[in-house]
Amino acid sequence: MVHPPGTLPGGCTADLRAAPPSCHNARPAASSRPPAMPSQPAPLNRRLSVAPMMDWTTRDFRYLCRLITRQTLLYTEMVTAPAILFGPRDQLLGFDPLEHPLAVQLGGSDPAQLAEAARICEDYGYDEINL
Repeated sequence: MVHPPGTLPGGCTADLRAAPPSCHNARPAASSRPPAMPSQPAPLNRRLSVAPMMDWTTRDFRYLCRLITRQTLLYTEMVTAPAILFGPRDQLLGFDPLEHPLAVQLGGSDPAQLAEAARICEDYGYDEINL
């Protein structure tokens, strides 16, 4: 089905400030944050996932995706195990809790480093660790 420019399915407008109250993602115009989320993260739904893409699935992009829908599993960019172990960990793994459900994708060739990096990612609170 084709929707007129500037509208989304269900009559929502592309500008969330002008969205009708019945729109799933409607929010007050003055708010710079998405609607309050439940205390429990949504179950992982893999019907639609935003794949890990280098230089694309950044924190800003994931936040934008989450404003559009809560029904998709988001991935980080691929992060190598040595980068997590020896690099700027908070910069690489930090995320906003509103991004849940969120998976981190780890890369590497050393099983010991991957195991340690996975433990660190678990401590950060990711919903899934993808190797």
